[in-house]
Amino acid sequence: MKTWQTSGGIKIYSLIDSFTNIYLVRHAHHSILVDSARHYRYKVAKSRLEKILEGEKLNYLFLTHTHYDHAENAFRFKQDFNCKIIADEREKQFLEKGRSPLPKGTNTLAKIVVFLGNHFTNIEKYNPAKVDIPVDDIYELKTTNEVVRIIRTPGHSPGSVSLILENEIAIVGDAMFHVFENSIFPPFASDISELINSWEKLLKTDCTLFLPGHGKEVPREMLERELEKRKG
Repeated sequence: MKTWQTSGGIKIYSLIDSFTNIYLVRHAHHSILVDSARHYRYKVAKSRLEKILEGEKLNYLFLTHTHYDHAENAFRFKQDFNCKIIADEREKQFLEKGRSPLPKGTNTLAKIVVFLGNHFTNIEKYNPAKVDIPVDDIYELKTTNEVVRIIRTPGHSPGSVSLILENEIAIVGDAMFHVFENSIFPPFASDISELINSWEKLLKTDCTLFLPGHGKEVPREMLERELEKRKG
């Protein structure tokens, strides 16, 4: 299990690192689960989470956005761990209905996937869950000894948000997609110009490492190169 740590001692665990990542953020006795993975990964995720927590409470489930591959198990985590769910105000309605619309494809293959998903499957549907803390603009989440910031980073979806840990490491959901070696540009996005603006917003922090919802970690230098390429 891969881990990262900030200078102040906040530890991040890569709880599930298959095609869709989920992370556990730990500081002292305070815990935040980031995203919830697909339904068929729930038992594995729950087992690993319980092993790390060792009987302590899971305080929050933070959803970077409410697409099915990130929110599908939100109901089960809330039910089993009695944690509070944090999501952006603009996507609250989707989680509470249990259906979040698929974003547009940014390449030909992705456009075909979206078309098939919209017309022939109900893949975007999942068990609904209540949002306990709706985020509006910048939100500060007080943990045991630190303040964790939540900032809006739309583009992949209208209500995408990122978790900023000590201004060193950011967990960014699908604002970046690092499955392919030389690209972090998501294959799906509701608004590409907003996505680019969100990259700029993330670079205005001092974060040197970005943990995406899919694929490997993204160093700051790579984000800077990709932004320059997209703007150029």
